[in-house]
Amino acid sequence: MPNETRAIVSAVSPSWQVGAINEKTLALMVPHDQPVLGISKKNFVDLLEFAEDKLEMERVLAVFEKDRINPTEGFPRTLRYVGFRSYAIDEHPECLPSDKYFIMSYKV
Repeated sequence: MPNETRAIVSAVSPSWQVGAINEKTLALMVPHDQPVLGISKKNFVDLLEFAEDKLEMERVLAVFEKDRINPTEGFPRTLRYVGFRSYAIDEHPECLPSDKYFIMSYKV
């Protein structure tokens, strides 16, 4: 992943990790204890725009460790307000199995 991408993700939250699932899907590994109020709305929107305009991604995934989060509370709940949706279990990439990860998807 290019340094520019890492810098933009780090501006949203230094604890997030980023990687490409394929040439059109960006994955953001979000800690289970991500505070809702700890994220700059502007930086998050900048990240989504960067993924679409500069990286030419079609989808951004927010990935959480399944056994450590409640998908209806906290940060996953907040992501629903900006257009993220739960990812279908049968669509999980092999590297992110559905028994270990809860994924939300945003179509850019």
